[in-house]
Amino acid sequence: MPHPAYTKRSGHQQRRAALIAQLERVGAALCPICGGIIVPGMFVDLHHTNPADKRAGLPGNVLAHRRCNRGLGDGKKAGRKTTRKDKKARQSREW
Repeated sequence: MPHPAYTKRSGHQQRRAALIAQLERVGAALCPICGGIIVPGMFVDLHHTNPADKRAGLPGNVLAHRRCNRGLGDGKKAGRKTTRKDKKARQSREW
C-alpha cells in the first residue's frame, strides 16, 4: 500500500483533474493562448492567466494546449519569439 502522503493530490493536480472533467462534460474549450479548440484526449497543461498567481505558487486556472503553454517559456519572453538576431554569435576562439 502506498504511503498516505503519495495518495493525496496536490492543488495543481486537483485543479487540472477538475478542469479536464469539465472539458469532458462540455466537449470542447478554447485555448487562451492560440484560440484553437481543445477537445478531450488532447495534451493539455494548466495555464496561469495571472502571472502573480504563478509567482505565488498557485495552480493555473485554465486549460491550454501543452505546446502553446510550454511555448511561452517562463513568461519573460511571452508574446515574442527569439530570432537569430537576438542570439549572440558563438565564436570558436577569442583572438
